[in-house]
Amino acid sequence: MSSRTPTMRDDSGEALGMDAYRVESKLNHPSACFAVLACDELLRNILLHLTEPLVDDPDEGQQALASLALVCKTISPLTLATLWERLDSINPIIALWESLDTYDVPTRRARMIHYTRYIRDIEVDSGTVPSSLLADAAPPLIPNLRHLRWVVPSRAAIQPFSALIVPSLTEVRVDVTSDASPAQDADFLATLLDGMGAINRRCALLRTMEISWVNGPLLPPSFSLPKMLSSLISLRSLSASTNTIASRQTLPDLSTLPALRSLHICHLSETHLGDVDLVAANSGFEALQSFSLEGPPLLVHDILECMPRCGVQQCTVALHGNTPERYQRLVVEDIARKFGTSLGTLSLSFPSDAYSLDPGAYTPLSLSVFPTLRTLNLVDVRLTWLAPGDVSDALCEELAASWPRLRVLHLRPNGVSLDPPPSMATLRGLRHFAERCPDLEEVAVQLNASGEHWKDEAGRVATNRVARPVSLDLTTSLVTHPEAVAVYLKRCFQGPPVVRFNRVEARMCGQGGRVAAWDRLWALLSDDAA
Repeated sequence: MSSRTPTMRDDSGEALGMDAYRVESKLNHPSACFAVLACDELLRNILLHLTEPLVDDPDEGQQALASLALVCKTISPLTLATLWERLDSINPIIALWESLDTYDVPTRRARMIHYTRYIRDIEVDSGTVPSSLLADAAPPLIPNLRHLRWVVPSRAAIQPFSALIVPSLTEVRVDVTSDASPAQDADFLATLLDGMGAINRRCALLRTMEISWVNGPLLPPSFSLPKMLSSLISLRSLSASTNTIASRQTLPDLSTLPALRSLHICHLSETHLGDVDLVAANSGFEALQSFSLEGPPLLVHDILECMPRCGVQQCTVALHGNTPERYQRLVVEDIARKFGTSLGTLSLSFPSDAYSLDPGAYTPLSLSVFPTLRTLNLVDVRLTWLAPGDVSDALCEELAASWPRLRVLHLRPNGVSLDPPPSMATLRGLRHFAERCPDLEEVAVQLNASGEHWKDEAGRVATNRVARPVSLDLTTSLVTHPEAVAVYLKRCFQGPPVVRFNRVEARMCGQGGRVAAWDRLWALLSDDAA
């Protein structure tokens, strides 16, 4: 009996020929599946999907990976690597250690490392680790670790973490919550000193360091963390609470780090700095691009005063509590003087804790800071919190003229304006940005968009901007005639922008009618976009 190749046809019934048959046959052949599995990169992408926790059963993906590692020798190494790569606790290591209790300690440790060598990222809670696992021994327990987060919860036992410090580490984060016990503080200081010593000796590749000590005291003068960090020539990002780094020589010591690009200093309200007399850094911070400060106005002002002029491109400042207008101006003037020639991104939050304060208990961002801000050539500006009546059409016109490269602008109000003041910005304020800022991508501002005259005014908008997606967060802006507003916005931005509002806050204030108008506006713009 002669065999005959079946004829393959397309959707119209036309024969496709032998080439199509050969391709189809190869794709359907079992060997094609094995070829896919033999590609480590493709297989890894498939396995990574199993590491994402599911809503119904967060452990199901991990269990599937474990099963794959057991049933197929070909893919077992890559499956084990994926299964162990990221751990959010040390519990799997403890369970493995306990399962090997019949072996002597050296053999037990060697069998452990067969699995722990795959770990790249782990979070460990102090007080939960058997002491036998934290012994400084060779080879180290997790020899190829890259990211370590060491957490000390309140009232937890302080355990050393130096045994987990290995040469491959690129990121170390230490988060401590003290219970204000002198004995615990002393234990943590000894542990931190031991860990930092290990980092200095072993971690030439360390790029990111974060140390936060909630409720902790100011470190003694004999313990200079910035000086210890100065030997880390690869360190690019440092985030620290003030109590861990505040000393006279903090800024001069940090300024010598040759690769430091990002510096974040946060003051924790429970910390009392006393009379730390900072010494100014007259030069340095050659690579610094991002600088972030959070704390009370006087401390932030003192730190900025002691910073040298350098090439910071992104600056974030958040002030705690009420900040009088005078200190607002001082802080903004400090920023302009120190970083003005290079600064492109600026975020100011005055105050950062406004949600926990009564609106009448703090001074909103003052208009007196804007003359200094307008001297900067900014691209990304995020300002909170402003009184609704302070953002006017005239101010918008001035800002648009001062920042022609603007891409992102947030002018966050400090509350819902149920009855918009006469001085509040209108859609004409948006028009200034549309006409003068061709690269504009995102705006957040509260406006008075009431009235039906916007359709007529749309004809007077003179913009030659290229149509591009623009996102508008109009917070709780008043809209009374959605059809007219839709026409005006499309004219300003040469197409329908993506508009959103703060519906939750409006409903909390009983503004159901305002929300209905927003929904209608959103529907009109969405239909046009489609």
